[in-house]
Amino acid sequence: MSGSGTEYLRKITFSCPVCLNSVSDKVWVGEPGDFDRVVMNCPVCGAAMLRIDSRNDEARFSTFLDMRKWISERIGEQRGCR
Repeated sequence: MSGSGTEYLRKITFSCPVCLNSVSDKVWVGEPGDFDRVVMNCPVCGAAMLRIDSRNDEARFSTFLDMRKWISERIGEQRGCR
């Protein structure tokens, strides 16, 4: 915990390169920079897991907007085919 008493929460997603298990976990840290040091072992096989989330909130939001645009385009195409 930081000296100010503030803690930060973020949901982090990991994937295991050995058994392909995927885990999302909510993590509390004392300083925002500590999110870069969060590691996790696979609860299934025990191997070190790889982070598959984006540490950059802007990149995550941009991906979300791109996906919404893609979904809207597919819905429009399907409606046009009827």
